[in-house]
Formats: sequence, structure tokens, C-alpha cells
Amino acid sequence: MEFKQLVEVAEKWCSSVPFDLIFAEEDDERRLDFYAEPGISFYVLCPDNMTGGTENFHVWSESEDCLPFLQLAQDYISSCGKKTLLEVLDKVFTSFRPVSSLTLCNKTTRLLLKNITYQLLNVILSLISVFFSFSLSPLFSPSFFISLSLSLSLFLSLSLFLHLSLSLSLSSCWVYQT
Repeated sequence: MEFKQLVEVAEKWCSSVPFDLIFAEEDDERRLDFYAEPGISFYVLCPDNMTGGTENFHVWSESEDCLPFLQLAQDYISSCGKKTLLEVLDKVFTSFRPVSSLTLCNKTTRLLLKNITYQLLNVILSLISVFFSFSLSPLFSPSFFISLSLSLSLFLSLSLFLHLSLSLSLSSCWVYQT
């Protein structure tokens, strides 16, 4: 398969998993490098039968922390039969599932959670600002401040609950979209 086609397959795969294709090199070796937060990286050497290169895919990592997780994929590649890049990448993805800090939901969902968090923080900061500006005014009674502070506390509690609920649902999510 042409290297350009392999890169396209890798980019499509990356669109549904938390990994990014960070480097693709064809000159010295047909190599695809992948990275995901927090510091999870690996690379795939692609077969190059035309120029006498490797006959099968090969996965490896320069991070010693990642190497044990790649054993499953390496065993799969060395088993009988030719494998496609997509099959190899899917096996690598499966190999990294025990890494609990790796959120395996799609990138759009993680971005959505991040945006919701920023919006909640902005609203909370605005409410605190309004509360303090009212507290400096002598025109309002103490009961007004009590009701305002209770409302603010309720809103903060609901916001925190919403954020924690979303965070927990995403961190326990192991979605793989095809």
C-alpha cells in the first residue's frame, strides 16, 4: 500500500480515538508516530516490500512506560496472516485500555466537557462579582443578602454536581467509534 494511503487510514483512525498522528515519515523508514495525553506514545513501522524493508507492521514506543502495553499488539502482529494498518491500530488501542488515566471518549466529547467547564467557571465568577458589588451597597437589607447567598450556594452546588457528573461519565467511558 502506498504510504500516503497509510497516512490517510491513520488520520481517519485518529478521528475516533484520543490519539493524534504527530509524525509521518517515509524517507528512512515508513513510520507513523502517535501521541495521546497523558504522555502515551507509540509508533508503527509499516511494511515496505518494494524496497526490501520490513515485511510486517511493527509497533514500538520510545517510552519504557508504554512498552508493556504494546505486548498484546506485538503478539497479534507476529501471529499468522497479514494484518492491515487499521487492524494493528485497533489492537494497539485495545492494548492501552488498562491505562485508566487515558480518556477513551472521542475528542469532540472531551472538548465539549472542557467548554462546559469554562462556561461554568465564567458564570460562577460573574455571580460572585455581582454578589460582592451588592454587598457593598447600603440600600439592600440583610435578608436580601441571605437569600442571595443561598441562591449563589445552590447554583454553585448544582454547577459542581453537573461538572462532576460529566467528568465521571467521561472518565469511565470507553467509546470506540468506527
